[in-house]
Amino acid sequence: MSGASPPLIRTPLVAGVLAAAALTLALVGLGEVEPARALGEDTLQRCRRVFGPDHTTTLWTATGLTLALVRLGQAELARALGQDTLQRCRRMLRPNHAIILYLTRAVSIGHLPGDDALGDRGSRPL
Repeated sequence: MSGASPPLIRTPLVAGVLAAAALTLALVGLGEVEPARALGEDTLQRCRRVFGPDHTTTLWTATGLTLALVRLGQAELARALGQDTLQRCRRMLRPNHAIILYLTRAVSIGHLPGDDALGDRGSRPL
């Protein structure tokens, strides 16, 4: 049927998680990083519970939270989450997937010490 939602998106919980993940990224883009961090943390927990840790929605949410942490100056937390997320992305996604490219950029924006190699690996095939 044309215009119908995929079955997964029909449930209110899943639609809410997807909307929250998008809002987290939008808030970071608007410079509202503290609300983005709070929403991102809550949404990441929900994504892990609903989709599992390796689902693309979970990875995208973790990327948004990583960027919020970078912008808040929370380098250690951003590094830990970013590295874990990048490892998961490399297992689950193609090397030039948008999430990998966005995450690599998020980490490089913060110029986190010790992550120079991380940024180089994220944008080329393994």
